Amino acid sequence: MSTLIAHYTKLEIAAYSILPRESIRIAMGSFLSFDDPKETKGWHFKTNKKMTVAQNQLFHERRIATEIKKHFGAICFSKSGESADFNRCDYKPRMWAQYGDNSKGICLVFDKEKLVELAYKQFETIGVVFADDVQYFEINGNPVFSDDEVTVSIEQILHESYNEIVQMILEEKHRRPYFFQKHSDWTEEEEYRIIVYMKNQPEDLYLYFMGALRGITLGCDCNPTFFLDNSINDEELRRKLDAYNYILNYCRSHSVPYSRIRWTNGCPSTDMIAD
Repeated sequence: MSTLIAHYTKLEIAAYSILPRESIRIAMGSFLSFDDPKETKGWHFKTNKKMTVAQNQLFHERRIATEIKKHFGAICFSKSGESADFNRCDYKPRMWAQYGDNSKGICLVFDKEKLVELAYKQFETIGVVFADDVQYFEINGNPVFSDDEVTVSIEQILHESYNEIVQMILEEKHRRPYFFQKHSDWTEEEEYRIIVYMKNQPEDLYLYFMGALRGITLGCDCNPTFFLDNSINDEELRRKLDAYNYILNYCRSHSVPYSRIRWTNGCPSTDMIAD
């Protein structure tokens, strides 16, 4: 049985960007704009000996981390929890609130194995592709330093040896602390990531998902009645209705199952959408 993963997004992004080209954008430099400070702030590297404050270790580390992160792009998904019936990948209220436009957006559900296979086929000849679950850690008063982190020399830091350091980070045994660890505050996301590294920073990439899309779930407030009652003006209403109708027509023409989530006393279920 295939594992399903979900990508939450706004209605208009799905209708005007994702579905027309049947691809999801991989924004290079993603890790510079993520939510967790572990990912957006500078990395502190382990060194083979002590550095003095005068050598400005933190200054050089921030510059190194920023430059390296510009060459990585990621697509993030949510996977199903242990209680699959209640905690399906498209049944996560925090994800709907944070990434699904507060339940006015949609959730694209993919076959994980098929999507990862497509990512390797499309990008492994032009970069490095890897994918994995995110792990979550607790900090009990002290920073966490993992045995998986790279150890670099003082000279590599002071000379800002980007290429040497990134090649160490790209080794499979070192990838997790840099790209697949987040603070435990984000545990409910149950995140899964596909990551692409490009040595020569390109324009943003697009992962074409033909054959991997398994369904679309609309948020509980993604419906014409809600838009009619809550739109700011006629132009916003028209744009939302056009996007909504595009989503439904796309599903019908491509035989993609679709439904709308419903919450009953906090319990999720899905309703079929009448034609």
